[in-house]
Amino acid sequence: MKFFSLTARFALLAFVIAGIGILGISAYSYQDAGALLHKQSIERMAGELLRLSDRFQENTDRMRRDVRRIATSDSVIGYHRAVAGDGYDDEFNMTQALWKQRLTIDFKLLMEQRPDYLQIRYIGIVDRGREIVRVERVGGDIAVVPDGDLQRKGQRDYVRETIRLQPNQQYLSRVELNKEHDSIVFPLQPVMRVAAPIHTKNGTVFGVVVINAVFNALASPFDAPPADVSFIMADQKGDYLLHPDKDRQFSHALGGSPGLEKDYSTFKQMLRFQEGYEFQDLPEQSSSLIETHLRYNPLDQAQQIMIAALVSHDVIDELSQGYGRRDELGLMANSIQTMLNHLHATQQELEHLATHDALTGLYNRKALENRIEAELHRTARYNRSLSVFLLDIDHFKSINDTYGHLSGDSVLQCLAKELEVSIRKTDYVARYGGEEFIVVLPETPLQEAMGLAERLRSSIAALSVPLDTGKKIKMTASIGVAAFPVHGQSWQDLLGAADVAMCAAKNAGRDQVKTP
Repeated sequence: MKFFSLTARFALLAFVIAGIGILGISAYSYQDAGALLHKQSIERMAGELLRLSDRFQENTDRMRRDVRRIATSDSVIGYHRAVAGDGYDDEFNMTQALWKQRLTIDFKLLMEQRPDYLQIRYIGIVDRGREIVRVERVGGDIAVVPDGDLQRKGQRDYVRETIRLQPNQQYLSRVELNKEHDSIVFPLQPVMRVAAPIHTKNGTVFGVVVINAVFNALASPFDAPPADVSFIMADQKGDYLLHPDKDRQFSHALGGSPGLEKDYSTFKQMLRFQEGYEFQDLPEQSSSLIETHLRYNPLDQAQQIMIAALVSHDVIDELSQGYGRRDELGLMANSIQTMLNHLHATQQELEHLATHDALTGLYNRKALENRIEAELHRTARYNRSLSVFLLDIDHFKSINDTYGHLSGDSVLQCLAKELEVSIRKTDYVARYGGEEFIVVLPETPLQEAMGLAERLRSSIAALSVPLDTGKKIKMTASIGVAAFPVHGQSWQDLLGAADVAMCAAKNAGRDQVKTP
């Protein structure tokens, strides 16, 4: 029998040890690749959940814009002038009854545009908050409630809270079950309520505009979950607002215990606000829970909704397989894809920085000028209207000198947010430099633009910027308005005309709107 030589034995031993090492490294790489793919599948689901949450937020923001527009509309202000004039508005030569009819038409038109709106009301302060106009959806029809059926709402919390707000603020309720005559309506109608105060020229509150929207319609982004995925929403008490089993919804509002408390021992932790998303595995349910929180009310940061996706392990495993094979080649491909994703994100960030102002997040001057040229060309070609606001904060230097440049930056950021909320979807705004801002209003003739500018000026004057010291900074703005083709046909001509008008507003005492 031949025996291996000593050298051969050592070589064989080295080969076995190397093989064991390679197998160990391969197994570790396999496990590491699997963990990475699993994490990425969860992040993918979390990204989809956050995207749907943003769409829900957009729906509530749209409600806030609508109620604010109504509260400052010509119909509402005209009705008040008629009441103050003993039933007649001298400015527009209209009676109180005609303005009320105009209000009713405006409400009906808005409800036709917004199928998720259940009710729009104009509530006066006098007569214990009696409704002046109420338009509501009955079945598939939009009905005007007769005067004899109008109710008094002055003691309602949403009315009392709304009349304490500033002109630029809106009340936004939690999700509630709709009630009529203090009784819950059946079948259940979950609603969200948004309201805005109506202020007179001297600053007193004349009334309140209220919109009731069907919550299920606002939450429509969550209507069609993928297979083996369920969406749930819960309020701050753990009461289900949305659940695959509709009988589990609003158990607390109906006198029972919150559903989230019954289903999850970690419900208290789940209700604590967290940025981004949280993940917990539920092996007993063969599922994972991905949750996020949405602070949807700018006036109440404590008001939030928990939104979660209950995802089957099979879905997560399937998503993991979709990212690549669980072997070295799959890991390499996955790493390359991750690198490409990072490069794409970096490219998007650089593109955003190139076109947006770093402090306010608005378009910068270069991006505006690139866009306005194309807009003017289209306007001229189709014989349309276009207007421009040039807006400058009054006495901004004194704000910096008195409170410091960081506070001045806060003022600029506050104004930028107000501009974004105030403008229509078709308009766009840019920081032109320093404390100057430009708003471009396509399809808007001069007269309409002047009215919009005046409402914007009033909203800015009502702003208060809180400081860490507890003090608040007030501001005003002078606005110059120019229109195509009245004041020029080129961007330079329009800008020059708006600048002349803005200077005229400052020379006339500031906090004014002027046109050349």
